[in-house]
Amino acid sequence: MESPRRSRYIIYPKDVAVIYGFTEKAARNLMRKIKRKIGKESYQPLTIAEFCAYTGMNEAEVRDIIM
Repeated sequence: MESPRRSRYIIYPKDVAVIYGFTEKAARNLMRKIKRKIGKESYQPLTIAEFCAYTGMNEAEVRDIIM
């Protein structure tokens, strides 16, 4: 019996770097900008849904890229 595919809810700088071809530093800067814009504190994680809502990317495609 196959186990269900595990799903992640949080996006990390390394994921953003892969998606955009950025350095991790540039990815962190983008994530910091998104958090400020949506009213999150620096210590709060950014979800994939929030990232996609801000960037206009398709959530399913982003999940496929980072999984």
